[in-house]
Amino acid sequence: MPDADSGTVDTVRGEIREAFRGVVNPDKPARAHCPRCEDEADVQRLEFVQQWNEIPAETLFNMSLAFFSPAGFRFALPALMLH
Repeated sequence: MPDADSGTVDTVRGEIREAFRGVVNPDKPARAHCPRCEDEADVQRLEFVQQWNEIPAETLFNMSLAFFSPAGFRFALPALMLH
């Protein structure tokens, strides 16, 4: 398998950005399964982010994707792929 060069990586990153352009934060990106999780700081922080490219990496990596709604998963997916 050939090594990925920076041009290929940049191309893929550009394709991800283009594919998810216009995806905005749904009303409830994360579904909390219990009241304790609803109070989770990362869940609350994500509620105020409007564009997926504004999601802080630390927020993404501290949250469990299992709690995302389908629309919330689509919202966070490009940020996860690009971080």
